[in-house]
Amino acid sequence: MTRTWVRAAAASLLALAVAVCAAAQQSAAGAIDAAALLREAAELYRTADELETAGRAGAAAEALRGALLRYERVGEATGWSNGLLAYNAANAHLRLGDVGRALLGYRRAAELVPGNRYVRRGLAYARRLRADRIEEPVSAGVARVVLFWHDLLPARTRAIAFQALWTAFWVGFLLRMLAAGVRRRRWLRPAGAACLLLAGALAASLATDAIDASAPGVITAASVVARQGDGHSYEPSFGSALHGGTEFRLLEDRGEWWRIRLADGRQTWIVAAAGELVR
Repeated sequence: MTRTWVRAAAASLLALAVAVCAAAQQSAAGAIDAAALLREAAELYRTADELETAGRAGAAAEALRGALLRYERVGEATGWSNGLLAYNAANAHLRLGDVGRALLGYRRAAELVPGNRYVRRGLAYARRLRADRIEEPVSAGVARVVLFWHDLLPARTRAIAFQALWTAFWVGFLLRMLAAGVRRRRWLRPAGAACLLLAGALAASLATDAIDASAPGVITAASVVARQGDGHSYEPSFGSALHGGTEFRLLEDRGEWWRIRLADGRQTWIVAAAGELVR
């Protein structure tokens, strides 16, 4: 992905983001005029493209910061409940060189518009730009590939799918009982088995979410020293600081300090202000 690709992808979704946010979030925004702010943001974003094309990088960055300010006002007022809004904010952060907040925005967008190819590409690109190379264990990587739908589908979608499959299984079971001996309905048995198998997989996925109380987060500070305890007096956990864009799971919140788990399983403490939760 290049900056040109980011600009083209953002432009393709920008108008849709304005329409969706204006319709779905204007009442939630309360005191702010979400539709007006998003129209201004869209205009500033287009202006930034024009200025960058003309070689005026400084003016383009200033226009991008103006667009980003408006995105964030609407996002904070609505709890970042729109994936396209989070995506556009992430693009702006990425073009301004803030990898941490760009990755956070893409993660939020991925939660809200799962499967969107622009979001997936943006997230993958932001991850390649991170300074820290923290690899998850091979076993975790294999499980992620096999159970790709666990991360791809939000919990709400998985819950609805489970309910639908569970209902379909029992409907099929009753139909088979009523149609015992009828050859043309033998398909009910394999169909019921498939429904039961898929429902079981979704139930296990939902149970995993319930058991794992940790929350996903991203380091948004340029860098932060990870420590062995919840205070600056503790020794650093690693030989170097963690940098913006590093993803983690929040294990414990002690106000000003968070105990986190990195992708490779290591646990450490960071200042809470250095990170932000995806949800």
